[in-house]
Amino acid sequence: RENLFFNYKSEYRKIKDYSISFWFKIRDRTGEDPNIFYCSTNDTTIHFLGPDFLGIALRNDSLVIAHPDRNSIPGFIKFKSITFSKTDWNHVVVICNSNYNVYLNGSLIYSASRITSGNQYLNFVQIGNAYLNAGIYMYVDELMVYNHPISSIDVTNYYNATK
Repeated sequence: RENLFFNYKSEYRKIKDYSISFWFKIRDRTGEDPNIFYCSTNDTTIHFLGPDFLGIALRNDSLVIAHPDRNSIPGFIKFKSITFSKTDWNHVVVICNSNYNVYLNGSLIYSASRITSGNQYLNFVQIGNAYLNAGIYMYVDELMVYNHPISSIDVTNYYNATK
């Protein structure tokens, strides 16, 4: 729980809508279980059933995106699987406003309504696996956190300028 957003609440308390951009490349992976390598939440409970959780995991040759969705069953969690090249560098952008918008290599791959309520603020961002022996090792580069939702044009321009 000791992270930039939790420890500096006075600065981040106003951030409900945000964008996160980073490049990643899988170095090594073990096991077949999903390995979470990105998650963010405005909720202070930091778990999969929190009202504003978005997670991206690696499973086999796919990215699995997960977030709470009160309209889906079971467990109120919605999942979507996206194939990608795990041997190349990949650019991920997550834009959180009234929706979750996830871009992979400049293309929108996922969009869904976002659940927010009350006085939530950006509380937690994790890139990489936080657990020993979690089964995924990766390189991360060009990590950026914006205190506003960036535009799709910004995503495309940044991807094309840095690929």
